[in-house]
Amino acid sequence: MSHRATLAALALTLSGCATFLSDSTYRTRITSDPQGASFAVRDAEGQTVASGQTPQVVSLKARRTWGRPARYTVDMNHPAGGSQRLPVKAGVDPWTFANLIIGGVPGFVVDLASGAAYELPESVNANFNGQAAPPAILPASHSE
Repeated sequence: MSHRATLAALALTLSGCATFLSDSTYRTRITSDPQGASFAVRDAEGQTVASGQTPQVVSLKARRTWGRPARYTVDMNHPAGGSQRLPVKAGVDPWTFANLIIGGVPGFVVDLASGAAYELPESVNANFNGQAAPPAILPASHSE
């Protein structure tokens, strides 16, 4: 085996496959139907990490702590009426399984440490169509 091939094999073994082929921070699009809902994204500790009005793209970390995937909630309120709370959970990135085969335990540990072992959805959508608008406040009628 040549020196270059040996170095390449060593690099694959000592590094995380998902770390190079995936991200640890994801751009997630927050949308609503109809558009114009206000939203707040909160992490597992309840801290607001992003807020705005739909549609908008936010950057979210896929890892909560070492070896633990991120969890978020998106609270949305639409001005026409209605509110929704949507869970967003990081899942295992498929490249992580490939890394167990190719890179073994050292590469897997690198993926867990970097956050590249997890992935977040590309988008989160709330559908407010069909939700009832808040009741209108009507003036009291006076009969005389």
